[in-house]
Amino acid sequence: MHRIQTRLSAGLDRLSQVCTVLICIGITVMALLNGVNITWRGLFGTDVGAVIPWTVVIFVWTVFLGFFPLTHLGHDVVLEYFRTRMPEGVVRVLDVLVDLLIIAVCAVILWQAPRAISMQVGPIPMVGFDRYWMSIPLFLSCALILVDKANNLTARRHPEV
Repeated sequence: MHRIQTRLSAGLDRLSQVCTVLICIGITVMALLNGVNITWRGLFGTDVGAVIPWTVVIFVWTVFLGFFPLTHLGHDVVLEYFRTRMPEGVVRVLDVLVDLLIIAVCAVILWQAPRAISMQVGPIPMVGFDRYWMSIPLFLSCALILVDKANNLTARRHPEV
């Protein structure tokens, strides 16, 4: 069990890094596209056609991809003020309950994924690919978060890991 969990943790760490790099690339591309658009508009009085739709797509992707590294690295919303004032046993129980709640929410989102994708029909104007591609990073992040939180629960159950 220890070896599997160690490998899984290392894989999740690597996937978190990959997501972070993709987010940085997305933000850079958005900044460059909008910088070109602003310059173009200033010089020629018109927009570069598809900058705004692509900015929206990239923004949605970066936000959805960001959910996994955010929770994996422990930067999610935590009420530290209250946690530091609770007994250690209560904190451990709450950590388990929070992980179970996150797993449940991710499971519901993933369960609804096929239905959500089937409702997102038609191409995105000026971008050209189907709308369901907007939600794929959300489902990917949910799957990774679910695995990560399950791994956390396993680590708590087997503290020798």
